Amino acid sequence: MSAIPTPSSTAYIDAVLHRLQTLCNALCDGEPLPPLARPLPPEQSPAAQLQATFGLSEVELDILLLCLGATLDPQIAQACSTISGQPQLCPTLATATALFEDADWSLYSSANPLLTWRLVEFAAEFNPAHTPLRLDPRILSFLLGQTAPDPKLQGWVRLAPVPPAPDLPPSHQQLTNQILAAWSDAPSPLPLVQLTGPDASGQTAVVAAVSAELNWALGQLAVVNLPLNPADLAQLQTRWEREALLSRAILLLDATGFEQQDTERLAKLRQWLETLQSPVILIARDRLLRQQHRPLLNVELAPPTFAEQRHLWQEHLGSNAAGLEDAIDQLAQRFSLPPTAIQTACALAQPAEPAARSKVLWDYCRTTARPQLDDLAERHPCRATWDDLVLPDRQRQILLKIADQLRHQAQVYHKWGFARLGRGLGLSAVFHGPSGTGKTMTAEVLAGAFGLDLYRVDLAAVVSKYIGETEKNLRRIFDAAATGGVVLLFDEADALFGKRTEARDSRDRHANQEVSYLLQRMETYPGLAILTTNFFNAIDEAFLRRIRYVVKYAYPDAPHREEIWRRVFPSQTPTHDLRYDCLGILDLPGGNIRNIALNAAFAAAAEHNPVTMHYIQQATQLEYVKLGRSLTKKETKYWFD
Repeated sequence: MSAIPTPSSTAYIDAVLHRLQTLCNALCDGEPLPPLARPLPPEQSPAAQLQATFGLSEVELDILLLCLGATLDPQIAQACSTISGQPQLCPTLATATALFEDADWSLYSSANPLLTWRLVEFAAEFNPAHTPLRLDPRILSFLLGQTAPDPKLQGWVRLAPVPPAPDLPPSHQQLTNQILAAWSDAPSPLPLVQLTGPDASGQTAVVAAVSAELNWALGQLAVVNLPLNPADLAQLQTRWEREALLSRAILLLDATGFEQQDTERLAKLRQWLETLQSPVILIARDRLLRQQHRPLLNVELAPPTFAEQRHLWQEHLGSNAAGLEDAIDQLAQRFSLPPTAIQTACALAQPAEPAARSKVLWDYCRTTARPQLDDLAERHPCRATWDDLVLPDRQRQILLKIADQLRHQAQVYHKWGFARLGRGLGLSAVFHGPSGTGKTMTAEVLAGAFGLDLYRVDLAAVVSKYIGETEKNLRRIFDAAATGGVVLLFDEADALFGKRTEARDSRDRHANQEVSYLLQRMETYPGLAILTTNFFNAIDEAFLRRIRYVVKYAYPDAPHREEIWRRVFPSQTPTHDLRYDCLGILDLPGGNIRNIALNAAFAAAAEHNPVTMHYIQQATQLEYVKLGRSLTKKETKYWFD
């Protein structure tokens, strides 16, 4: 609602002040009130808008303007004090009834709009007739043509002007149109809109699109800041409803950081929204509101589709998209970023050399997506390569198949149409075997080969004894990882999967629900999810049927151990006369071999020597002590021949 004074509205205020001065002077001089006609407020003037918006009668508008006159004109303020016989330089109810013949004591009524909407500040005292009447600061600003929002909403609601219309993907524009259609010609109050889904930035963009289309301002209130005190909540409601009318605004209720365990606040929220009269859109991960008396529209927002993401990349790259077709496919497959982030990435890649643009785009997407997951899981460095893996040929071939599927997901799912199958497209694997046999290193290799981040999730820390908490923890991880560019490594899978049993009691059913939820999320996760376990037999067949690949990591035999020793030292490491055939006799997995190699390197560096069998012997003895074993002469018999 515009409240900018025009020449006609300025002339109207001058006429109002002149009338008030004349009436006040007559009363002060003890003369009869002259029969002065009320000035008619010009159409669209602030006074006319207030009268129409809040249903003010003529005398109620007179009282409002009397308060304005006492604020603007010292002579009117002094006359009000003289008429009421009170020291305050402002009108009272007694002043109003003396000045305006049709004024009466209905101002005390709770239904009077001056009080209902807090247009004037009125505190009933012992003698209410002499209680000062003052304009509420927001109403004073409005009458003077100022657009600043109610200062008493600060700390609760942040009000912004009408936002520019965002560039939405077609699927999100359809949801925007659905909301607009639901609000079109609907009676007041408009239906509540509950917009749910994991994409908070997409939800905010849809709300901005609705606001821009309607040309309404946008207020934002975090649900976690909703007051619980009834008096504060009532004040917030009155002031926001008034502001929504004055500024023509939508309220965006942001519940993306709200925990449903806060049952008191949730109950207050539901109760409050039933009585709130302004347009409201609530955004949340899951549904918080239930259908009650006020109409409710539930809208679920899915991330942009592969085709929509691909179109955004091509659109913002423009002519720079030439030669990047495969890179664009991978970006659209691996990352789910808002249009603004895609636009920023393309702008950063603009000055880069053509050969380097795909790397600039990829690196930007990775760093943009990381903050979503950094607080939930441990980002694991990916330094190992295929050359570092020493595995039997059968296991290596399975890993190459996994790599092939990672490489061609965009082609098979989207260009060849398999995405229409929906569930079951997630690329999942179980790596099982003793500790130190290469399960984590394999995850490093797969992530590093495709420029993806590897995040390790300790399932023992995720599993909770409280019903629903494990699913919530898993949901946060998968939602954050869905932003893109991530391989998820679920360590200690036995903490969850080994609990799946026949449902004999509620505890068993709870455990099975947790496993089922994880399986469901893995089947729809667009990246690679890996589960590691040392106890494969604890996982039942029903679970394994929903996993695409199972890779067994056996304890390495002597030839494989020898090969691990040959590859464990980087090419820059100085070595001398190492007996790899003898080292292969040591009955150790790759993890312990790497520990020995590292400790031997430090020992050699401390004495400014290359790594020799002498330093490896020292390091092996230390590693054996840690394992509770003794290094035998049989194992070292030929080391120094």
